Amino acid sequence: MVLGKGVTPMVWRIGEAARRAGVTAHALRHYEALGLLRPRRTASGQRVYTEEDLRRVGFIRRAAAVGFTLAEVGEVLRLRESGQVPCRWVRAKLEEKVAAIEARIAELERLRAELLALQEVPVAEAASAEYCSLLECADGRGTGKRPTHARQARYPRQARWAWSCDTSVNLRG
Repeated sequence: MVLGKGVTPMVWRIGEAARRAGVTAHALRHYEALGLLRPRRTASGQRVYTEEDLRRVGFIRRAAAVGFTLAEVGEVLRLRESGQVPCRWVRAKLEEKVAAIEARIAELERLRAELLALQEVPVAEAASAEYCSLLECADGRGTGKRPTHARQARYPRQARWAWSCDTSVNLRG
C-alpha cells in the first residue's frame, strides 16, 4: 500500500474488518489459515486488516460466488503474487465449470423425465407393493423407462415391479 509520507493506513481489528467485508471473524481467520489472507499483527499479536485486505476478501467472495473453491482462489492469488497474469488459468477453470454445469443440467433433465413418467404410473397396485409401487418401478437413472435386462438380473425384485408398472400387472404372486 503506497501512502504519502506520515500518512498511516486505516486498519481495523478483526470484528470491524469482518463487518466491513460482510463476513464473519471466523471466515477471516479461515482465509488466513488457508493462506488467502495475511493480516498484519499488532505488537500484542492481534490481527489488523487494511483496505487492501478487505479488497482481497471481496475478491475471494466474488470468486466463490461464481463457483470457485477456496483452493482455486488461492491458486489465482499465488499466480498473481508470483507476477503471472492468472486469466488464462481462470478461463480454463471457467470452461471446466461450465462443462460440469451442463453435465449436471443433463442429469437433472433425465431425473425430471423419470419423475414425470412416474407421475403417469397407475397407483392401483400400491397396496400390494413392498414399499411403494411408484418408487419400485423407478429405474434410478432418470430415463423414465423400465430397467434394462441387465438391471433386472441384478435387482430381480425391483425388476418385477418395474415390469408390472409398465403393464399394470402385479407379478409378485
